[in-house]
Amino acid sequence: MKKITKEDLKEILELHHKWLYDIDGGVRANLYDGGLENADLRGADLIGADLEGAGLENADLRGADLIGADLRCANLRGADLRYADLSDADLRRADLRGTLIKSVINIFRFEIYYTDNLLQIGCTKMQPFEWWRNKSKKELRGLDPNLTKDEINQIRNFIKRYVFKK
Repeated sequence: MKKITKEDLKEILELHHKWLYDIDGGVRANLYDGGLENADLRGADLIGADLEGAGLENADLRGADLIGADLRCANLRGADLRYADLSDADLRRADLRGTLIKSVINIFRFEIYYTDNLLQIGCTKMQPFEWWRNKSKKELRGLDPNLTKDEINQIRNFIKRYVFKK
C-alpha cells in the first residue's frame, strides 16, 4: 500500500475536480491501494474515483460524494461515512466493520442502511442475520407489493453480498 501525503491528496483531488467538469488537465482520481488512514475527506468530490483496495481506516468521509466510486476491497474500518453519497459505488468485499454509515445505497425505491449490527431496508430495521433468516421473498414483497421477482432477488443478493460478504 502506498502512503498518500496530504499534499499529494490535495493535488489528486484538484485534478479529479477538473476531470469531473471536463476542464483541461483533469485526471480521474486514482487512489488504488492508497494509504489514506485517518484522512480528512469531508465533503470530498470523489465521483467515479478509483479507491479499490485503499486503506481508509478511520478516514473522515462525512458528506463525501462517492457516486460510482470503485471501493472494492477497500478497508473502511472505523471510517465515518455519515451522509456520504454511495449511490452506485462498488463496495464488493469492502471492510465496513465499525463504520459509521447514515445511508449506503438505493435499490429501486429503498434506501438501505447498515452497520455491523443493523440493517434497515426502507423503514424496517433488523439485525442482518434476522433479515436473512426471516425475510422470505413473500415478506420482502411486503415492503412494496409491486416488487418484481427480479427486484426481490436483487435485494436478497445485496444482503448476501454486502452484509455477509459472500
